[in-house]
Amino acid sequence: MNSLNWVLAACAAAGIGMSGCFKEKREYALNPDGSGKVTVEMRQPMMSFDGEEKPDPRRKALKAAGRIVSDSQGVDAWRSVSFSAEGNDTLVFKGTAYFRDVNRLKFAATADVGLAVSWKPQGAGYVLELGKAEKSRPKEPPPSDAEAAQRAQTMRSQFKKQLPMMGAMLNEFRSEWVFALPGAPERMTNFQKEAGQANGVTAVFDGPKILEALGKLADDEAFWKAHAASGAGAQDGPEGDVLNGLLFGTRGPIQAVIGAGTKPLFDYAAETAAARASQQAMLEAIGLAAQAPAPPAAGGAFKQLRVVGARLVTESDGERDIRPFQQDKGFSLALFGELPGSVLTIKKAALTSAVADTGENLLPDNEWRRRINFPRLTKDKTGVTLDCVLLPPPAGARGLRELSGTLTYTVAAGEKEVALGLMALKSGAEGKALDARISKTGKSQWPQGASELTLRLVVDHAAVKSVRFLDAHKAEIALKPHGSFSSNDECSLTFQCPGDLPAEAEVVVLLHDNLKDFTLSFKIENVDLLGRPMK
Repeated sequence: MNSLNWVLAACAAAGIGMSGCFKEKREYALNPDGSGKVTVEMRQPMMSFDGEEKPDPRRKALKAAGRIVSDSQGVDAWRSVSFSAEGNDTLVFKGTAYFRDVNRLKFAATADVGLAVSWKPQGAGYVLELGKAEKSRPKEPPPSDAEAAQRAQTMRSQFKKQLPMMGAMLNEFRSEWVFALPGAPERMTNFQKEAGQANGVTAVFDGPKILEALGKLADDEAFWKAHAASGAGAQDGPEGDVLNGLLFGTRGPIQAVIGAGTKPLFDYAAETAAARASQQAMLEAIGLAAQAPAPPAAGGAFKQLRVVGARLVTESDGERDIRPFQQDKGFSLALFGELPGSVLTIKKAALTSAVADTGENLLPDNEWRRRINFPRLTKDKTGVTLDCVLLPPPAGARGLRELSGTLTYTVAAGEKEVALGLMALKSGAEGKALDARISKTGKSQWPQGASELTLRLVVDHAAVKSVRFLDAHKAEIALKPHGSFSSNDECSLTFQCPGDLPAEAEVVVLLHDNLKDFTLSFKIENVDLLGRPMK
């Protein structure tokens, strides 16, 4: 764990700028199989990016709390959620989240401080570890003695310059992690026993204490010489074990080893079912209830269709670079249609007629231009925007007598998992299904130190809901989507992870299943050139 980057990233993720307060307490109850629950209490700054001069604190708090509840990963159900705005810029949040696998639990960015819980079998017991989820950036080749001395001086100077900024961020920072374990810890490193709990451990990250530890390192000339000689980059701070030693007393991980004889702390299935049954009513009562997704469309016309934009270019000259709106001469109308239900994707759309009120045909001769390219679905996939490119209307035309076309959409009636099996994460490796093949691996251009792989699948990209990479313990590996390309019934999906790629992983693809296409016809009549009803 890179402590400098962790401190800055943690504060940035929590929204802490040059002033602000972040305080949290997380109380976990863990079962031997990795399931459990965690009660999160926090106070954190709220950011506002919507351009409002005086944003409403309650609305900001609603958005921030909503992101925690809806965007956190690995949560099966929420219970006892509450939130409020303190002053104009502070969120106060509390809630209990149930998770099936603590290794896959990740709170939304608004509540994430860059630390992750690891729970792994070891012999007849288990190992609990608290640390940075991502790997550190690969080190550079060790420098010569002269280079190391110069680099140590530069790194130490840069680090000292960062300290005032970190001081402002850390002044009111505190993150407390408490764990009730399913068995007694046989040994611990950098955890403390929880008072009054035989099987409880805790770790506290206190901002002023972190700053004090970093200040000591800034003055440790021997540390920087050794750090530079190890091949650390110029922007790297002290590694986690070093900072852990200053914060908790021992150089090493924050770890507890639990022996044999563990027992579940609670009935996960029963408590989760009860929490899930009451969750909707609870969220509705506090204004956080997400709307239920609309049922899939199954034929029928647009519920509503209207013109939402117009653009007319009367003159363009490519030779002289006269291109208003970066467009050639022509006329475009943007339509918005409410679909008869939710859809998976828009397969194709095209214009079939376009007639001015003067009778002239405005339909382009070129088939490509008659197509409605790049239709844009709404986030809930129940509406679509269609950009219709037409010929310029003639002189004297006031509007359109008719604009019509067709649209084909795809819906899915279910989902299915397809296991690609154990794959070596290197170019040329093949999976057991979907003609899967890793076509490329290597270092990414940005961010530095990250790695990428591209997975080719012979399946329509729209049918792919997600891809998971699992380690030997079935915990999810932090490979995140980073772009895609598709052509016909084949797609290439790129994923990125910090540091180096693991040697291998179990790969599971979740597909939309039972796909079906529907085609609808649409028509707009008697509108002026701005899309308003003709009078």
